[in-house]
Amino acid sequence: MNLIRSTALLMSLAVPAIAQTAAPKPPVDPLHAWVGMTSPADLENWVNYHIAEEKKAVAEILAVNGTRTLENTL
Repeated sequence: MNLIRSTALLMSLAVPAIAQTAAPKPPVDPLHAWVGMTSPADLENWVNYHIAEEKKAVAEILAVNGTRTLENTL
């Protein structure tokens, strides 16, 4: 199995597990981790929020069926 199919398979298995977990709340400053942090839990939330956003973006790209085009990839 090639790398793309392996990655798609792993993501298809991971997406339902991700959907079952509560989404982290958006951080005060989505770009800078050190802004508005008052505890280690705030930093953990910031990191988890960004990981969840990236996983959603990857899932959207992998969900496209058919030939890849600029419109359905970007």
